[in-house]
Amino acid sequence: MVNLSRGISVMGRYMEKLFNSKKAYDLEGTEELFLQAMRENCEYHYKHCSDYRKILDSKDFKPDDMKTIDDLEALPFIPTAFFKRHHLFSMSQRRMVVKATSSGTSGGVFSKIGFEWSSLLRALKMSLRLVKYRELFTLRPCNYIMFGYKPHRSNKKAVTKSAMAATLLAPALHRTYALTYKNGNYTPDFEAVINAIVKYSKLKTPVRFMGFP
Repeated sequence: MVNLSRGISVMGRYMEKLFNSKKAYDLEGTEELFLQAMRENCEYHYKHCSDYRKILDSKDFKPDDMKTIDDLEALPFIPTAFFKRHHLFSMSQRRMVVKATSSGTSGGVFSKIGFEWSSLLRALKMSLRLVKYRELFTLRPCNYIMFGYKPHRSNKKAVTKSAMAATLLAPALHRTYALTYKNGNYTPDFEAVINAIVKYSKLKTPVRFMGFP
């Protein structure tokens, strides 16, 4: 069984404008820009990934067919199961500076995801803008309850990396994880989470819950 590696890229001007939008939740004000960015993104992958082009051609769909926001409904979707079993590349793997996998919650089969510099910078700027808007930055230390995987050298999951990055928004005094690595596998440790919540509730420091409860 072959895992998919997705090259997430495209330094397009509409994509860049969309990610630089100062009003993150201004859906009406960015609707046209979103449409243009989607078309730009689709065009890139259509031109640079032959397998993706075959998928769109089989549905008689072209990037130029996205003329209005309602046309996005016709964009052929790809089930996640497909990404777990097939390679799709829109760029050379050498350009991917960060590689990660999906969480593998469906039967332990993973898809692989690759990011190059432009994608990482766009994601970083967007994330910083959102956490600033939500006032999540603080120098006040806190304790974290992490509903996810405890980092391990064998763990390449993207969700583990993003969860750890989220704990940088406020200095972490301690992190308690719901999934711990033992004997080559991750297992739930609900007792540790419950004990940590009870312990943290008696302290004056704030508690932040991260992940998917």
